Amino acid sequence: MENHIGKTTPSSPERDSNTDLPVLGNLAQHISSALANHATKVDDPFRRTLQYAISLGGDTDTIASMAGAIAGAFYGYEAINTSLQKHCELLDQVIKYADDFFKLISA
Repeated sequence: MENHIGKTTPSSPERDSNTDLPVLGNLAQHISSALANHATKVDDPFRRTLQYAISLGGDTDTIASMAGAIAGAFYGYEAINTSLQKHCELLDQVIKYADDFFKLISA
């Protein structure tokens, strides 16, 4: 696989060679590519977005966090599976802040 600076990197042995993706050149490409899942028919687009963000490698915790935040805003709270919600720190507080923010901008 060729990365953004023209170097070729081998595919990971755990991945099916048909799913190899080029290494992306910047953060904007990571996020927009992760959110591209909305165009495909998948059962759980939020989870698929996170899985894709993690599969990119590199700074996976940061990339997945940002992709998850953007996907959550895009798909809405209802799209986040309850099994994933259990892993969110301070979920009740975040929901309260989001509700308060929505009320503020809706006034």
